Order: sequence, then structure tokens, then C-alpha cells
Amino acid sequence: MRVYFAGAFSEGKTSLKNKVAERYKLIPIPEQVRVITAEKEIVSLEKLRANTSSVDEFQQEALKRQFESEEEAMDDFVSCRCIDNVAFLAFFGSPGYFSRLRQTRFYQDYVLWLKSPESIVFYMLPQKKLIAGDGFR
Repeated sequence: MRVYFAGAFSEGKTSLKNKVAERYKLIPIPEQVRVITAEKEIVSLEKLRANTSSVDEFQQEALKRQFESEEEAMDDFVSCRCIDNVAFLAFFGSPGYFSRLRQTRFYQDYVLWLKSPESIVFYMLPQKKLIAGDGFR
């Protein structure tokens, strides 16, 4: 079973991911953006977003690592990210970058992976009362 929680920032996706992983004995896939920002010691996404070519590389790396983590776990995982990584790349990246990415085999394989019957995606609707500043976004 591939379980995904997708949606806006600060909606409880990570908390749900961890509870579902524990309850159903699934592998919890870490949010790759947090992993990469820690590795690269990025303290502000706003500063990163000021350079669209950096955003392109950063978001592509996050998407690539996401897919690799999922493939490694096979069909026994839960994640708090999925197609929203693609949305972030399209929104924050440079003009034309997303169009080029959509033509790659990697992107097409990931979309097919997400659309497969083994994937269950829960979309979290934004809740203003849940928004909390995490000092990062």
C-alpha cells in the first residue's frame, strides 16, 4: 500500500503520516525538502526562491529523492508529499522549466507511479486555524 497525504503547508500531513505508519506498520518516507535543507544548511526558503535556477535544482532534487525513497520502500510506505512536490516545482521554478521536466521519462514514470491502483492519495484541505509558523516557511 502506498499512502500519500498531499496539501498545503502546516496542515498536519507529517503527523498523519507518522500515525498511519505506526498503526499500519508502513515505512514513513521523510519529507525530502526538510532533509535537503538540513543537508545544505538552508535557513530560509525565501532566500532560495530568489534564485529560480537554484529553485529548479532544489525542487528537482526533492522530487527525485522522493521517488527514489518510494521505489526503495516498494509498496509499503506512507508519505506526506507526492504530486505537491511537482506543484511546488511548477510554481516556484523558472519559466519553462516545468514544461521541459514534463517531457522527461523520470517525470512521466513518477506520474504513472502516483496514478497506479496501489497509490492512495489523501488531499488535505487548507485550514486557516492549523497554520503555524515553523520558522522556515
